[in-house]
Amino acid sequence: MSNFIKRDVLGWGLLLWLVGYLLGFVFYALVPPAIIGWFVMPIGIGLTCIVLWKWVQVDSIRDSLLLGIAWSAIAMAFDYFFIVKLLNPPDGYYKFDALYSTRHRKCKESNGLTGSFGDRSWARKAII
Repeated sequence: MSNFIKRDVLGWGLLLWLVGYLLGFVFYALVPPAIIGWFVMPIGIGLTCIVLWKWVQVDSIRDSLLLGIAWSAIAMAFDYFFIVKLLNPPDGYYKFDALYSTRHRKCKESNGLTGSFGDRSWARKAII
């Protein structure tokens, strides 16, 4: 097994997942469970960028793709076993924190949030 796979793919992938996992427990005591991802995600992205910038060396696009796919697979697999199976959260687990907020979706369903690009009332409705 090459040094790239052992250290960069598996080592950093597991360590970054573990940091996010532990941050989830820290934020569980501080914020409502439905928005934990909004607090963990920026820290995780920042930490991942620092790790990529300072310690991970990729030589090709192929290695970059392998790293991204492997880190994503590690995160999904470990989240499934250590959150979904072990902790059995009542509302499932994965929510699209970065793509579609629960607040926005609920507002859209309850207030008829159907604005176009020219209609600026959607922002007011999303806040209410």
